[in-house]
Amino acid sequence: MLRSVMWMLLCVIFLIWTAVLAEEHSGEAAKAAGQQNVMSISSQFNVFVTLTDAAAALLAKKEESIIVFGSFSGQPKPGTSEKQIDTKTGLVPLLIFEKEKKSAGLVVFSNLLISDEKITLIKEASPFFYMNVVSGRKSAESNLLDCSTYQGSFRDIQGRTIEITCRLIGEQTERPIYGSIKQENEIFPEMVVRQLYTNFSSIWCKEKELSKYISKELAQKIEEACERNLIGSAIECPIIPGNDFDEKEIIQTLQVACTKQENTSCTAIFENFGKKYSVTFLLQLHKSGYFVFDIVGDQDFSFRNKIFKALK
Repeated sequence: MLRSVMWMLLCVIFLIWTAVLAEEHSGEAAKAAGQQNVMSISSQFNVFVTLTDAAAALLAKKEESIIVFGSFSGQPKPGTSEKQIDTKTGLVPLLIFEKEKKSAGLVVFSNLLISDEKITLIKEASPFFYMNVVSGRKSAESNLLDCSTYQGSFRDIQGRTIEITCRLIGEQTERPIYGSIKQENEIFPEMVVRQLYTNFSSIWCKEKELSKYISKELAQKIEEACERNLIGSAIECPIIPGNDFDEKEIIQTLQVACTKQENTSCTAIFENFGKKYSVTFLLQLHKSGYFVFDIVGDQDFSFRNKIFKALK
């Protein structure tokens, strides 16, 4: 009798254990399925908005913002339900996204998500991409801007920058009908500075990598100073002051503003471990783009003069 009771208890324990394992497995499977049902548009792309003088003056006067918006869509596969197709364009809408900005300049997009279910409805592997700009409609109900648009394959703009030019509606100033794709540092000093921070860990102290953004002469001196252990001891790192840094915090809080006069200067403002820093970069325009030739910190020192003096 005791033996049969023990046997029954063992059977019950086995069944409970099996059920728990099945539940855990189904939970993991559901989690995995949840991770697989989204397509990530992870490659960064950028939009650089320029305004005519009249448009910039009016938006500043009215304290009006700009909205950079775009969409992904694709040609429907045969048999796709009409409910999934936009009747105006004949395309399958995949995603609409936007960012609001206080003024013209650089807007960065990354990590946009499109559901896997949507992707399976379209023919092409790379979605169709559309981009435009309007005013924020804070001071007026109607849009104030007439802007060039960009449309094409997303594959073409991954890691690139689109320039969109805007004028006031009714303004006679000429503007391009379509936005254009620019190389990383072709005309945008903001991108040069931003890339220095985004790639800092992998390029600092390496002349070959630094010379993509910094003048070759200065890049050589930085590598030499690193090899002689001068940076961090005799010379403070000018890009990120201090002995340590939180790369994620810096990139999340980074703002870059540039002015173009005789020489172009860009000021990077960011936070590192909760403390705010401001670093100014002086850039020169060459045939292949903008390159940093000096860096000025909070105390208005010239990094170029300091490193050349230390290496004598």
